[in-house]
Order: sequence, then structure tokens, then C-alpha cells
Amino acid sequence: MNSSVMRLLATLNERLFLGQAQYYRFRVWYRNALSDYGRVMLLNSRILSRPCLQASAVVVIVRHYLEGGRNYNTAIHTILTLEHSHRLFLN
Repeated sequence: MNSSVMRLLATLNERLFLGQAQYYRFRVWYRNALSDYGRVMLLNSRILSRPCLQASAVVVIVRHYLEGGRNYNTAIHTILTLEHSHRLFLN
């Protein structure tokens, strides 16, 4: 199949089937509406310097996810939650 057909099928799959058990569509939001926010937050020097994270792994996750590669939704959600918790309770 050509790439345009594959993109169409992937979009339909995300809209029709994925995340039906969840009210929030983080996978679609992180790739589209929140992509700039995610890129700024996750590639920030503050978050990349956290000792509990491997900076190179975070960079790879963000790059692959925003390019439409693997689904790193859980990892991205976890990293954002950890960072917000750290900023709220420890800083």
C-alpha cells in the first residue's frame, strides 16, 4: 500500500478504535494539539537533567512519537506527570 492509504488507515484506526475505554484522547492530543507543548516540556534542559531519566531516551521517545512512529503515550504521560509533580511538590 502507498503511504497516503496507510496514513488514512492509521487515522481511522486512532479515531474509531483506539482509546475507546478512555475519555481523554491523549495519543491524538500529544501528536496534534499538544505537540508543541510536549516538545517544549519534554526537551527542556530541566527535565533532561533529572537523575531519574535518561536524557537520550527522552529525546528518542519524543522524536519517534511526534514523527508518527511507535506509540510512547504511556511513557510521555508518565514523564509529564513526574515533571509536574516534581515542580509542584519539590521545587
